[in-house]
Amino acid sequence: MTDEEREWVAEEAPRMFAVVERDPEFQVAAWGLAFEDSAQVVSEDGTVRMNLQGPESCLHLFRGSELMWLDDVPHVPAACLPDHQVRPG
Repeated sequence: MTDEEREWVAEEAPRMFAVVERDPEFQVAAWGLAFEDSAQVVSEDGTVRMNLQGPESCLHLFRGSELMWLDDVPHVPAACLPDHQVRPG
């Protein structure tokens, strides 16, 4: 893959986000991909999948939730996470 191709893929990739709840404690309620004109959201347990007009459209479905954009979160190497949070891939 060329540098130009890598740059194009990076520019076209959807943004990843988490739907987080803070009441009574911080937890991830769902994960999502934001595309230019839509969003895909999957609940943390995988039982609910949604195709929405945009990321904000899911907020009313999760009590007291907000979006957390993954590109705004510093990267933490998998080796630093507890075993239950390390996912293959």
